[in-house]
Amino acid sequence: MKKYFLLIFLGVSLLVYSYKIYDSRIFYNSDDVFYKTISRLDYEIIDIQIFEADTLMEFTNITKLPYSYVNGAMIEKNGSVLIMLIPFKYFKTQEEINKTVQHELYHFYFTKNTTLESYEQEGIILNLQDNNIENDYLEFKKMSYKEIIEYIKKKKLNF
Repeated sequence: MKKYFLLIFLGVSLLVYSYKIYDSRIFYNSDDVFYKTISRLDYEIIDIQIFEADTLMEFTNITKLPYSYVNGAMIEKNGSVLIMLIPFKYFKTQEEINKTVQHELYHFYFTKNTTLESYEQEGIILNLQDNNIENDYLEFKKMSYKEIIEYIKKKKLNF
């Protein structure tokens, strides 16, 4: 059923939109903190399709999010997951694109494998990506990498 939904979504969307599709594995490598973290947490690495919107309006129409505030979004419908990004031409570097994809992939893995609330996910991801952490997430800024891993493991879903 999941595959059929994705096929229908893609088919209808291709008639209306003209985005590009990429394999998520091209946005990270084994030296990245992202890859090391996912591996250290013993998560199965899954290929997620990355969609690059053709225009900023297309991004907003599909994600229902303002492009002025976010560069990417994880979309989950009927068990299917994809990540939509603003057009790559609006990023300054390939590193920024990679970081945005990895940010959304972290959300995917944390949602799939933990009970972390979105607030916790955001604070942890900002820490892992060495972003400037806003006052809202200060408790995560103080955590070491080892403490972050332990915190995530405590929130593991029991299957």
